[in-house]
Amino acid sequence: MAKELGRLENIQPREFILTHTGLSHIKDRCVSRGGNGYWFLHDLFDRDLKGYEGTFVAYQKGILCGQSENGKLLYDDASSYYGSSGLSVFRVPQNRETLEDMFKEDNMFGVADTTREVMKALIEAVHPSRN
Repeated sequence: MAKELGRLENIQPREFILTHTGLSHIKDRCVSRGGNGYWFLHDLFDRDLKGYEGTFVAYQKGILCGQSENGKLLYDDASSYYGSSGLSVFRVPQNRETLEDMFKEDNMFGVADTTREVMKALIEAVHPSRN
């Protein structure tokens, strides 16, 4: 998983949440624009989540702040660290999974029903169904 770069290693972290200090080094996103669901879809469609497929990612106020194989564990740990306000966890689809698979009950944590509906509308606007 690590790649040598001179004396440094290039690694893809797994099973992490960023510290408050780590979050402070990342430029804030405008959360009022649509919240975590908007930014998750933005990152997904822009392929910024390549390498995260099949895992869960946490967003705190629009910023990717964690990853885990276990969504419930990620949500529980991140909410105990950050608090649950402004926190959402999403499963990044992999291989042949559809965008609709994201909305299964065990694929999102801390996401309100209204946010799910907004996300579905955004997906339909970007990727209209073939019906």
